[in-house]
Amino acid sequence: MQFSARAFVLLVLQQLVVIAANFGTLVPIRGTAGDIALDERRNRLYVTNLAAYRVEVLNLADRSFAAAMPVAKPPSAVALSPDGRYLVVGHFDNFPGSTQTGGYTIFDLDGGERKDVVMSSPVLAVAFGNGSRALVITAGEALLLDPTTAVAEPLRLIPSTTGSLPVAFNTFPQKITNATIGVSGDGNTIVALADSTTANLFVRYK
Repeated sequence: MQFSARAFVLLVLQQLVVIAANFGTLVPIRGTAGDIALDERRNRLYVTNLAAYRVEVLNLADRSFAAAMPVAKPPSAVALSPDGRYLVVGHFDNFPGSTQTGGYTIFDLDGGERKDVVMSSPVLAVAFGNGSRALVITAGEALLLDPTTAVAEPLRLIPSTTGSLPVAFNTFPQKITNATIGVSGDGNTIVALADSTTANLFVRYK
C-alpha cells in the first residue's frame, strides 16, 4: 500500500461496542443506513442501505436524494478514493448456505462505469488512506484493493466473527458486521476494529 508518508494500519480485533448519538439535521432514509462517505467535490453524501441493496445519494445543499446506486448484494461499507473518482462499496451477503457471501462494487464516478467482484467472505469495512488503494477488511482477511483494476491483493488472514442474515427487525448494521474502520486526519493511519477470538494484530506499511 503506497502512502505519501509512512503509514500504519492497526487492525485491533476485539469485541466491538458501538455508542451513537444524534447531532445536526436528521434526514430520514427508508431502509437500514450502515456506513457513509463524504464527497466534497460533488457536495454529496453516500449512505449504504443494507436492507434495500443500494447506496443512497444525499445532496447536502438541500438535503434531497439523487438517484440511488443499486448493488447486487447488501452493502456493508463504503469509501471514496482521495481524488474523488472511485466509490468502493463492500457487500455482506452472509445468508446460510451461501458460498459467495461477499464482494465489492467499484463505481467510477467520473467515467460513469462500475465493476462488480464476488468473494467467498463478506466485507466488513473499507477505507482509503492518502494512497490510491483501499484497505478492505473481510471476515477472513485484509486486502489492498486497486480501484482502477478491481484487483485486491491479500495481506494476511484475519479470522473474525460476524452475524448471519436474516436478522431481527431493528438490528443495526454494526451489530451484523461486528466491525468498524477509521482514518486519521493526515490519511497515514487506518484503524479497523472487528470482533474476533484471536490476538490483536498490528500491520505496518511504508
